[in-house]
Amino acid sequence: MNLILYTKQFEEGKKEKISQTLSPEFLKISEEELQFNSPVLLQGEASVITDHLILKFSVSTEAEMLCSVCNKPVRFPIIAKEISHSLPLAEMESSIFDYTDLVREEILLQIPQFVECNQGKCPERAQVDKFLKKPGNFPFADL
Repeated sequence: MNLILYTKQFEEGKKEKISQTLSPEFLKISEEELQFNSPVLLQGEASVITDHLILKFSVSTEAEMLCSVCNKPVRFPIIAKEISHSLPLAEMESSIFDYTDLVREEILLQIPQFVECNQGKCPERAQVDKFLKKPGNFPFADL
């Protein structure tokens, strides 16, 4: 599935609405620790202003990762709002612009490094906390 714009069809300043529900397969993620099983919702608009293609969109979906404390699967929202890209028409190889990679990159940038179940309050946190250093312990502070 490709997200394609035909820039030759744009009239100066006229906006083309974008509204699509995409299969998560277009993300091409095949990792055990990160899963995308929910549809990707894409809303936005594209326009040509002077000599630039202006693309504005918001994208949302859900992902699943393992809790960093208990290793159980955790579902969480991925939301990228009001993303803007300006692309000079002169630098484009053709009048067909595939923005699949732009949407994919914006989604991947929203993935947190770690997730924790129960909205950040994993029930097993108390078991792990006793093995973690407490903040404020600076072994070289007296040097």
